[in-house]
Amino acid sequence: MTDISDLEALAWLEPWELLPKERRPALERELRRELCAEHVLFGRDCVAVASRGDRDDVLFLVDGAQLVVVHLTWNEETDPGWPSTHRVADLDAFEVEMKRDNEGFLDF
Repeated sequence: MTDISDLEALAWLEPWELLPKERRPALERELRRELCAEHVLFGRDCVAVASRGDRDDVLFLVDGAQLVVVHLTWNEETDPGWPSTHRVADLDAFEVEMKRDNEGFLDF
């Protein structure tokens, strides 16, 4: 189980960055605005933790335990497939993804 303190202690690599606490509520509101009632995250507790600077991807801690990367669309959606979501198995799996993203980012 992952909690917010585990995420805050992580060594973040570009293009990912830990969100300052004051920026989190705006992204949480945006996510709620985008979700239709049939979306898998609708009605769940989603806390914005980090964002990917080169995309509109945000890492959310869902229901205090599950990590989910969401690609925000900045639109109200009616299709339950949007915004797209990618569940991450655990913190170790996210670190692997973040390192891969960092290598690709530095190669650009």
